[in-house]
Amino acid sequence: MSESEPEVPEWMHLSDNEELLWSGHQSMWTYIPTYLTGAILIAAAAALPIIGVSLPASIPVTILGVSVVLVIAGIGVLAVTYLQYRTHLYAITTEQVFHRSGILSRNIDQVRMEQIQNTSCNQSVVERLLSFGTVQLDTAGTANVELNLWGIHGPRKVNRIVTNRLNEMSTGSRNQPAQESTQAT
Repeated sequence: MSESEPEVPEWMHLSDNEELLWSGHQSMWTYIPTYLTGAILIAAAAALPIIGVSLPASIPVTILGVSVVLVIAGIGVLAVTYLQYRTHLYAITTEQVFHRSGILSRNIDQVRMEQIQNTSCNQSVVERLLSFGTVQLDTAGTANVELNLWGIHGPRKVNRIVTNRLNEMSTGSRNQPAQESTQAT
């Protein structure tokens, strides 16, 4: 494997002729609102004792208890959000597209390339500015099965990798991997 080829994640098993074209996870930007919520909870916990100094004597004990709860909640929100970021993984091979998720339990969704009929790349204005978005893969032959690569960095590039591979498969160069392979960070 050359330096330009992405490393195959340990949770994937590739067939003999299958190659990894791209792997990555959701952009950190997709989690900013949740990180801000955790930070606000911790900041509120820090501010409550300061506010409590000017209150009657019986209230600061209650404020201290609320502060502890807010700190625990804030740290919990930050920890779960980070774990979600680390556990939502995507991979595209010459034969399939994968999505792995789950913190305690593990879910792996996979769609074979030959089942994909349409691809689309969606980005809001903010997502375009921050260079992330969603690639949607619509499939054939199954009821409502689709795979969304949500919040990924460089969605147009990822969409192009899938589209190029689908074009290669339709023209008969099935064992030729897409020229543009990359690994997201």
